[in-house]
Parts: sequence; structure tokens; C-alpha cells
Amino acid sequence: NNPVAYHKYALLFIFGNFNIDPDFELARNLLEKSIKNGFYFSYFILARLFFEVDKNYSLAFKTAQKGTINGDKYSQCLLGYFIAHGIGIEKDNKKGIEIILESGASDFYEIFSTDIGIYYLKLYEQNIQSCNKVENKDMLGEKAFEWFEKSFNKNKTKASVNNYALCFMKGIGVHKNIKKANEIINSFPNLFD
Repeated sequence: NNPVAYHKYALLFIFGNFNIDPDFELARNLLEKSIKNGFYFSYFILARLFFEVDKNYSLAFKTAQKGTINGDKYSQCLLGYFIAHGIGIEKDNKKGIEIILESGASDFYEIFSTDIGIYYLKLYEQNIQSCNKVENKDMLGEKAFEWFEKSFNKNKTKASVNNYALCFMKGIGVHKNIKKANEIINSFPNLFD
């Protein structure tokens, strides 16, 4: 009756390890036992099962929300992702990204680096339009660049390459360098066909 054992046993049925075929229903039951016995990280895995396997977005959202209420930072990060993308709830990108950043799950939320970079880019652009506070503007630009660079280094997608090059092209968080922007774009011609 150990909650961590229930959690780990559920993972065997999710990933089909040790000649065990995936059995998502059994995994869900084991995760629920784990949660009932106080291991709240299981909310995170359970929410992902509802989201990724069952495509039950409402239940995925509610499960991540319960995990957040019970103090699981990974559930909070996932909840922020759901809010930012309108999964199981009305979309609110700004609020969702703020929840992701507040979660403290920095080892997990780096997978959302493009979303976070866009969040800082929007704040940067709003700052330019409203009050033009140079210090705040520079910090926001640097944050946008930092997250776009993380995304670029992690995975070369059309979005990550484009956003990273855009920072050099416009001088967002880095010195303006059109040549560098062109080099970045031209290094991945297959993405822009």
C-alpha cells in the first residue's frame, strides 16, 4: 500500500516495460491509488494520460488543477500550459505562462521555451509602445532572447529558428546583426521551403 510503489507500477503499464503491455486503464487506477495515499506527483502523470491518451481535455485540466492545489509543481506547470493553450478551459496565454514560470518546475518548463520567449517578447513590445522604460525594455528583450535561444538549441523547428533569427534581425536582447540572422535562416533551408 505504498503510494510511490503504485506510481512506479503505473509507469510500467504506461510505457510497457519488462514485457508488460501498455494498459492505460490499470495505470490510471494505480495513479489514483497513489494520489489517495498522498503521492501528489501522480496527478501530473494522470493529467498527462487524460490529455495525451484519452484526449479528455476537461478531465486533464481538472486533474492538473487538483495537483496544483495539492502543491505539485509539475501539475502547476502543466496547468499553466493548458491555460496558455486553451486546453480544457478558455485560452489565456499570459496567465498560463505566468503560472508555468511560478511553478518552480524549471527542469520541466524548458520544453515550453518558445511559449515563454513569446510571452517575454509581447511584454517587450508592450513596453516599447507604452512607456519606453529603457531598463525594463532591455531586461524583457534579454529574457525573450534567452528563451528563444534555449528553444533553438533544444530543437531546430521553423518556429525556433525563426524566433532566434528575429532577435538578431531586430536587436531584441542581443546586438542587431542582420548577417547573423541570415546565417541562422540559411542554415536550415529545408524548414522554409
